[in-house]
Amino acid sequence: KKEVKRSTKDEKKSSKVVDSSLADIFRQQEEPDEILQNKVAIKECFAMYAIEGEIVNYYVGPSITLYEIKLGVNQQLNRFLKIRDDLSLKVGETVRVVAPIPGRGTCGIEIPNKVKRVLKFGELLTEDFLNKGNEFTCVMGKNVFNEIKEYDVTEMPHCLISGITGAGAFNILNTIIVSSLMKYTPDELKLVLADPHLVDFDAYENIPHLLYPIIKDASV
Repeated sequence: KKEVKRSTKDEKKSSKVVDSSLADIFRQQEEPDEILQNKVAIKECFAMYAIEGEIVNYYVGPSITLYEIKLGVNQQLNRFLKIRDDLSLKVGETVRVVAPIPGRGTCGIEIPNKVKRVLKFGELLTEDFLNKGNEFTCVMGKNVFNEIKEYDVTEMPHCLISGITGAGAFNILNTIIVSSLMKYTPDELKLVLADPHLVDFDAYENIPHLLYPIIKDASV
C-alpha cells in the first residue's frame, strides 16, 4: 500500500504565508516617519530662506542620519549654512550642516536619530581587520555610511580619553583593549593595566597578555 502523506496544519499555514525575504524588501522601501518628518522640516526651511535645493539621498547611521543636499547652480553657500538653528528648532534636535560633504559635490545635514542603534562589537571585527598583519589598529565604530572606522594606535601614543560619567570613555578603552586582544597573541602583545577604581578592568584579570597583575593601588 502506498502511504499518503498528509499535510500538517503548520505546513498548510506556511504555504500561504509570503516569503519573509520579500516582506523585508517591502519594509525597506517604506521610509520611516522620522525620515519623512525631517525631510518636510528641511524643505520648509529651504522655503523660509529662499534656498534652491533638493534632497537627493539620505544615509541612516547608528546615531545620526545624513541628508544629502544638491543646491541650485547659483545658490550661495552662506545662505544654506544659516538654516541650522531654525532647523534644530523644527526637528527638536541639534543639527549639523556639512558644506560640502568631503569627496562629493553636495552638501549635507546631519540630524540625530531619535532611537540610536547599539552596535555589537562582534560585527566590527571583520576578517579584513583581524588579518591586517603588523598594523596596530583598533575599531571604533561605524560612520553615517555604515563603514567600519579603524584607527592606528601608533599615531596616538599619548592619547588622553576623558568625559563625564556615562559619556563612553570606558567603552573606548575597552574597544582598544579588546581589539588588541583579538588581533595579537600573548607573545606579540603585553599589557600593563592600572585600575585605581578597583572595578574597571576586572574582566582582564586572568588574560595571558598581562605583563604584571592589574595595578589597583593608586599610590604605586
